[in-house]
Amino acid sequence: MPLVPNFSFFIQFESTGKVIALSENQVILEKTIFHPQGGGQPMDYGTISSKDGSTSFKISDLKCQGDAIIHVGSFTAGSKFSEGEEVLCKIDGDFRKQNARIHSAGHLLDVAMNRAGRTDLKPGKGYHFVEGPYVEYIGVVPEKEREPLIADLNKHCAALIKEANDAKAKVYRKMSSYNEANEELKGAGGCPQYCESGKEVRVLKLIPEDLGCPCGGTHVHEIGEIGEIVVLKMKKKKQNT
Repeated sequence: MPLVPNFSFFIQFESTGKVIALSENQVILEKTIFHPQGGGQPMDYGTISSKDGSTSFKISDLKCQGDAIIHVGSFTAGSKFSEGEEVLCKIDGDFRKQNARIHSAGHLLDVAMNRAGRTDLKPGKGYHFVEGPYVEYIGVVPEKEREPLIADLNKHCAALIKEANDAKAKVYRKMSSYNEANEELKGAGGCPQYCESGKEVRVLKLIPEDLGCPCGGTHVHEIGEIGEIVVLKMKKKKQNT
């Protein structure tokens, strides 16, 4: 049976789920709020508990197996859950907030790069961890242009956050059919090749001018929740920046 992760933005820290399989150190739910590591961001941590609090399972890892997410950990109180039991999932809210802010900041940097006029630099991979987060762009910035571009990006990031704060702008995220997503992302060239035709695609746009991209990660609800973005350095890595 396909298991659907409920990848929510950071304001949702608790949800219920139904146990459909379990062992001594693994629990599989019909749906889950826990985000596994992937898409450039770390996994969530937290607990799964019985509704009366008598049994608790502490999560140490999350594994993807096909469409399923396996919660790996240990029972810290009580005996095991029962199959079919409704349980309470509670994530580490502070860690989720931090990850969501950093992940959204990486996406906003793409918008700032476009505002800076560097549409020649195409977003590649992102690393949205606390330790040394970065976004890698396909294309090279000559050394003499790097410091001016850093200053330009910081200016545009500050302006984007202020504008969004003033407008109380909400982040757009929507599960769309493949064809709908292709239309929503037409400004960015449509759905990338890694999106499987015929399957739903989660489209993310931070602000209206954002061309958008498919993303299943956790994000802020409003741009202002990111806080402040400061680009510290820029370097060349082969043919990427």
